[in-house]
Amino acid sequence: MTKIIVTPIDNSAPGSYRERRRLLRAFVAVTKPADVVSGAQLADLLEAREQLDNLIIARAKTDDGTPLAEALEEISADDFIALYTAIMSGETVPNQSASE
Repeated sequence: MTKIIVTPIDNSAPGSYRERRRLLRAFVAVTKPADVVSGAQLADLLEAREQLDNLIIARAKTDDGTPLAEALEEISADDFIALYTAIMSGETVPNQSASE
């Protein structure tokens, strides 16, 4: 089974604060409950989702050469949160459902 491996943000690297802030903003926007998002905010939500995907894709790869977009389509919501957490926390962990 394909594993997605992420490269954490190096908190001592130049620009890491900006990158963490962008990732956090996009994550919060995407995980906001649907009843809180108005119709007018839908475009912003979709843009935040695309930005979050791009930020994660920039820091991820697969262990077996499977296209990353394909591997991301197969992960669970819990796996996605684990990927995000790994990027933010500095810990590299493969997604759980892929390792089963």
